[in-house]
Amino acid sequence: MDDADRAALAQLARDHRNRSLEQAEVLPSPYVKVNGFLPQADHDELFKAIVAAESEYVSNAMDGRRALVLYPAPAIAELFAAQILRVAPSLVEPLGFRTEDLVAPTARDLAVTASGHGDFFGPHRDDTGPLATPETQARRVSLAFHLNSVPKRFEGGELRLYDYRVFNDESVPANTFAALEPEDNTLIAFLSSTRHDVASVRFEDNAFAGRRFSITGSFSIPS
Repeated sequence: MDDADRAALAQLARDHRNRSLEQAEVLPSPYVKVNGFLPQADHDELFKAIVAAESEYVSNAMDGRRALVLYPAPAIAELFAAQILRVAPSLVEPLGFRTEDLVAPTARDLAVTASGHGDFFGPHRDDTGPLATPETQARRVSLAFHLNSVPKRFEGGELRLYDYRVFNDESVPANTFAALEPEDNTLIAFLSSTRHDVASVRFEDNAFAGRRFSITGSFSIPS
């Protein structure tokens, strides 16, 4: 068998795989959505704190993403971490995990993202990547908590969770997705293995307090 024959066989194998993938059922990635996650007084105190910390944010701009980030979150984020602990079973069990098998994030594990005009985060997974650490690979359930001024002053910024197909017992992302609006005081929990992104934000005056704010963290397996 010469090189041309080997190349032809490889192409046939790729074509067969692609046809099989196209025929596989497209399934929605699971997630849990909680509206009104924090009591209003706690929400307002947290929002005030993350806006007041404007000078402490740094850019995370690189290929595939752009925004301002604050890590770790302000100490007041303990309000959020405490609420996560209180409702942990309702977040992780619908996604196939037992609460006792996972470690919930503390306030020191949380990051705040402030997204202004043109900011985005391209398709990625939270449990892997070119610079993945053991801590990254231990993530199992990702959390995205949205806060913003009311009324909302930006457009776009949807959290998009990509559908998937199962092929040879492997989950393969599809091109379709569920687009979840970044609604104020709303928490989204989803599998850290889910391919997802954040759509570009459109914001005319780009004032800091009117940005798309999110607090992110994850439940992980013990190290």
